[in-house]
Amino acid sequence: MILSRFILANIDQILGEWEKFARTIPAAAGMDAAALRNDAAKILTTIARQMEMDQSGSDQEAKSKGQAFRATGDLETSAESHGSVRLDSGFNLNEMVSEYRALRATVIRLWTRDLSTIDGDALYDLTRFNEGIDQALTESIARYTALRDRARELFLGILGHDLRTPLGVVMLSAQFLLKSKGLTETQSKAASRMLGSGARIKALVSDLVDVTHTRLGGSLPIEAEPMDLALTCHEAVDEMRAVHPDRTFELNVSGDLSGTWDPARLRQIIANLLQNAIQHGTEGAPVTVSAYGQQERVVLTVHNEGLPISESARQRIFEPLVRGERRIEPRKSSSLGLGLYIVRQITIAHGGSIAVKSSQDEGTSFVVSLPRRWRPAAEQERAAPGVSSRELK
Repeated sequence: MILSRFILANIDQILGEWEKFARTIPAAAGMDAAALRNDAAKILTTIARQMEMDQSGSDQEAKSKGQAFRATGDLETSAESHGSVRLDSGFNLNEMVSEYRALRATVIRLWTRDLSTIDGDALYDLTRFNEGIDQALTESIARYTALRDRARELFLGILGHDLRTPLGVVMLSAQFLLKSKGLTETQSKAASRMLGSGARIKALVSDLVDVTHTRLGGSLPIEAEPMDLALTCHEAVDEMRAVHPDRTFELNVSGDLSGTWDPARLRQIIANLLQNAIQHGTEGAPVTVSAYGQQERVVLTVHNEGLPISESARQRIFEPLVRGERRIEPRKSSSLGLGLYIVRQITIAHGGSIAVKSSQDEGTSFVVSLPRRWRPAAEQERAAPGVSSRELK
């Protein structure tokens, strides 16, 4: 019996095997038979019907690239529906994929069990069946991941929006208290801790939202306008002094530091690099911010003393969820290792580059080089602003 007819004639038996396997998946606990089988019957029927249709070489090539013919008016295929339902049911991606793996194995096992020989026609049927399974799997994965990523982005967007307002109130209240007269030393320290903790949470929320945006394939939004980087450096350092009164910060600016950039994003660069320097630098040593203007670019450097970054760490230090290895004594940290990743993404979005140099004698410096005028990505020349571990001139 040709495979397509075998599938249609034995669909109940095949679905029984599908259900039996689905029950072994942890996420399927408590689901009834209808939920376990979901769109399986429609998926199998669609595959069988497609196998009976004539297929040209170009049709086969298109299907192999995930570009199979789609009937006009089909808003959602049965495989796409299956991906949506499995996401809603709590299946992870591997569990959903395993269903298709089990379905493929079941059909082939049952069909070949009674075959006396595997001839050319049987191999052709098997090829068409595998093409159909692969197409259905591709559609399910595409729908599953699209909905999952959308839900994640929406969640983090809501998180960022809803947290920023109460965080702003907390930080403003802490600032008000610090400016008030008559506070005891204990009360002043408590207000400083409130302000510092609020600033860290605010930065963490912003980093999470930005990381999600970039990891989903987007670039960071840039709202460029004429600005003076010197002023932004002063503001960022003053804010850090208020948050970390026990640390020493030095600022050196020279030359023309005017340009067209996103003020909020550049302030984010400075804040993240300063926070990194505070976290990993020697506590008694100053953190230095330097900025100087060249003819076509400006260069920003944040330097701290402390243990050097190893060569292996420098190769991946701008990746998300990578934390430093330079502390003499382990200290508790709220960092998720997102700050340097965000710094690099903002720099790239401005058409700039970032590099790091680190040694025992000279400490660690992060150097950001930016063109004076930001241009949309489509107008920027393709550069390779990655990590450079060589000595900077």
